[in-house]
Amino acid sequence: LEQRFQPVIIDEPTVENTISILRGLKSRYEVHHGVEISDGALVAAAVYAARYISDRFLPHKTIDLIDGAASALRLAQSRNRMI
Repeated sequence: LEQRFQPVIIDEPTVENTISILRGLKSRYEVHHGVEISDGALVAAAVYAARYISDRFLPHKTIDLIDGAASALRLAQSRNRMI
């Protein structure tokens, strides 16, 4: 089976390309979490993820960051409604 496959090397996208990818995914995460994600948040997530998260690659680490932040915001909003 190994004979039938050939490795394909894909370079990590740039921060600018990652921002474009995030803009394409933005509405899905907004609907899923029920929150609004600003363009500035996408840009900041891409810049800071590239700078400070070293154990994963773009865009995955930025998507995880946006997903976690949106989830935390949704949880905080639901807790405020209960009070």
